[in-house]
Amino acid sequence: MRWLLAADGTILDPGAVSRAVPGLYRTPRLRRSPSWAERGDRADRAYIRTFSGGKNAAWRAWDGNGSDGIGAGSKDAPAREFSSRNRRPAIPAHTVTGMAGDRCKAGDLVEVRSRDEILSTLDDQGCLDALPFMPEMLQYCGQRLRVYKAAHKTCDSTFYRDGRYMKNAVFLEDLRCDGTGHASCEAECSLFFKLAWLKPVEPMRNWATPAVAAVGGRDEQWLRTTTETTRPDGQTLYRCQATQHLAATRPIKRYDWALFWEDLRCSNWSLAHMGRTLLLLAVFDLRRLGVGWRAWDWLYRVLHRAFYGTMDPHIQGVIPGGSPTPLVTLDLVPGEMVRVRALDEIRATLNQRNRNRGLAFNPEMAPFSGGTYRVKRRVTRIVDERNGKLLEIKGSCIMLEGGHCTARYHPEAPLCPRRIPQYFREAWLERVSDRR
Repeated sequence: MRWLLAADGTILDPGAVSRAVPGLYRTPRLRRSPSWAERGDRADRAYIRTFSGGKNAAWRAWDGNGSDGIGAGSKDAPAREFSSRNRRPAIPAHTVTGMAGDRCKAGDLVEVRSRDEILSTLDDQGCLDALPFMPEMLQYCGQRLRVYKAAHKTCDSTFYRDGRYMKNAVFLEDLRCDGTGHASCEAECSLFFKLAWLKPVEPMRNWATPAVAAVGGRDEQWLRTTTETTRPDGQTLYRCQATQHLAATRPIKRYDWALFWEDLRCSNWSLAHMGRTLLLLAVFDLRRLGVGWRAWDWLYRVLHRAFYGTMDPHIQGVIPGGSPTPLVTLDLVPGEMVRVRALDEIRATLNQRNRNRGLAFNPEMAPFSGGTYRVKRRVTRIVDERNGKLLEIKGSCIMLEGGHCTARYHPEAPLCPRRIPQYFREAWLERVSDRR
């Protein structure tokens, strides 16, 4: 027997509810794991729980206007959202319905909310949904900016494993952390902005407005205290969006087609660019079958040259393990023009783990080969995303203007819009004036 239980404990007639909300009561929807979009925000909605006699259960949200926001529960879902012991799941105090409903799209004009509005959305750790709002972001309060990309899908830059999903977040233009609140960290990470920290300007979106409550003692100084802790041995550990990225996201599958569909709906990527990326990724995966490797490898190289006009970016270093890799010193300074060496030249500087003196050369750096770029900075210190410690960079570590990851070849998070800057050894660069 099927029955429905409303959030207030009222027993509802399934037939009446299904007639009132077309498509609400569908048993097949309960027999699959929820996609990322189905785990969207559930604020200001009437919750109805459905049972079918077995262990298939789901929260189905009805906003009262006939629209159906369906969220199917699973063992992977957070207990606070899909607890089987609670009639109504716990809802965060500040929740925005943007990405799963009237979504924010690339190119939208938004306004960053005021400092007081944003600080009121944060918990005692300075976070919203485990994502910190950092002191470096206060300078943008009140500014109107364009959305660069929706940030629902990003990569794991900490352990380089699964892709990650974050709800209700975007990247604005090319805003990057300047490190002033984190011991002058020079990583220049892209800044995540939650929709609760933004106001839609053009076009107007139907986002929920966060409740602004007076919270005493919260100012810039308080926000800075949330960015670091001191261990008993006196060492300072830092907290930022990069160190908390895994806590603020959940893992996703590589071929979660709902995410790619959302990329299109949010105007993150064009269909042609997405098609090229996914086709190359699929052919690359076929090379691992163990059957027909030569054929798949040939097809990959042919397609890659047809799409991008360059050779296969997956190069393999030639220096045996345990042998030293070459040290090249150019003493480059910001503003100088350099050319990234050809892939064959770079390969000769790498060991069999594709590293030169500990720094890896990855396929996302291959598109810069042969191009001319301006030196942006020498990177000397960054915050370690794994533990929050401040790392002093040994050897040459060069950041180039525009030299960020495009996630064209990322095996677990293709088309990630995070734009992480790539670090280059001077052995992989040459001054333009030095070229004969």
